[in-house]
Amino acid sequence: MRFRRSVLRLVAVLAISCAASGSILAADRQLVNAWAVGKEVQLAPGVNPAIVKDYFPSFYDYLDTILFHPTAGYYSSGRVDFANHYRTFPGALAPYFGYMVAEQMFKMWDGMRQAGTLGPAEKFTIAEFGAGDGAMAESVLDYIDHQAATNPDARWKEFFELMLQNTMEGFFADPLYGGNRNMAGWKMVGFPGARYDYRDHIGKHNVPYPKGPVSIYGLGG
Repeated sequence: MRFRRSVLRLVAVLAISCAASGSILAADRQLVNAWAVGKEVQLAPGVNPAIVKDYFPSFYDYLDTILFHPTAGYYSSGRVDFANHYRTFPGALAPYFGYMVAEQMFKMWDGMRQAGTLGPAEKFTIAEFGAGDGAMAESVLDYIDHQAATNPDARWKEFFELMLQNTMEGFFADPLYGGNRNMAGWKMVGFPGARYDYRDHIGKHNVPYPKGPVSIYGLGG
């Protein structure tokens, strides 16, 4: 019922605005504040500004309606699909989205070097926030690896070695620096981490270290 009332109110205010101004086409609108899309449409002369509050739903009411309305709401109606509706481009368009990102990364790296803003010995770091299951990072490295092996341009091989080094640093460094989550990299190779003393095990070649790794912070893995 609330959804229906909101629609009826919206129709009413549009009708009032049309009657007062004769047109609500985009060509007749004026963008007052480029940063505030909410103030894009101006009311016609003679129209009470209070009508916006009385007849247009607030953003909170709008979201509440489309998400939680008993029959039309996205969540409450049971239409939500957490497996498919929440897929982002890196996963939905894999591996091609990663290929595109890798191509752009290479162009940025090469362009900065040619412009003199990135020296040969300076580090070029790529950080992926919200990496999810790592699908995009894998496709990026696969693409750069393929280019390094098949492209006659030697810059691709240099770029791959740089990206591989960065990846290894992130995967095997102390979790203090943001990578190596749960010390998974250390566990994979049997590295004890920042333990104070493991000299009694140094001479035991090919024998797994019996204790889990420890980070600089003292957290155990």
